[in-house]
Amino acid sequence: ERCRSVEPLAKTPGASSATNGRASSAKAEAAFKSLTGDKLNEVLTYASQYSFRVVAILPAILLVVFGAIWLYDRARGGYKPERIATPTVTSE
Repeated sequence: ERCRSVEPLAKTPGASSATNGRASSAKAEAAFKSLTGDKLNEVLTYASQYSFRVVAILPAILLVVFGAIWLYDRARGGYKPERIATPTVTSE
């Protein structure tokens, strides 16, 4: 369920994206610092759930990437140990 207690910050028309980003960040920080009690807990709960959903996709992506590498290696014959020979010294 989406948190209804925090209003999204509107962009200022005509402002550059860098300036608008800093202004939005400052407004968001001020809005967060003004939260207390149940409202703060609600926002923190939503933020933790949302961040977990975003981060939880990373292991799935890694599984696909490393699975593809494993299949490619297996299609080429799999692991083949190589013997590293030491150079022989010949005397003259």
